[in-house]
Order: sequence, then C-alpha cells, then structure tokens
Amino acid sequence: MTGSIAPDLYDLTAGGANTVQGTVEQLDKIRLWLDTDDLLKVIDATFNQENLTVTQGSAILEIDANDDGETDSTVT
Repeated sequence: MTGSIAPDLYDLTAGGANTVQGTVEQLDKIRLWLDTDDLLKVIDATFNQENLTVTQGSAILEIDANDDGETDSTVT
C-alpha cells in the first residue's frame, strides 16, 4: 500500500502480523484498523512515553516528536 498527500485509510484486520511505518509527517492524520499483533512504527524520530498521548476511551494517538508541546502527528 502506498499513501498519498490526502488522508489515508488502511484496514489491516484481515489477519497476519502487519507493520505500518512512516515518518511523523507521513503518519499524520492516517486512520488505521489494527489487530493486537500489528505494529505501528515511527521512523526517523525518537520520543518517549511523555511525548505520546492516548485519548481515553478511543484509539487516537498524538505524538509530540520534537517535545515542543505541540502535536506533530495524530494517528486514529
């Protein structure tokens, strides 16, 4: 699968251990349907748990990769 400049939608629930990877910018605003054995890999960025916000009751991940207090990438 190849993403585009528009918001992308990937459904990986058909089975198998899948990996979705990209830079913080490439992963911004994508929507994923992942199983528990799937992996979301952020490349070319280093951040810790304090820079990752998971919205309670949802599957929205917000990443502040440069630690400036602003969300750099939102993955749903």
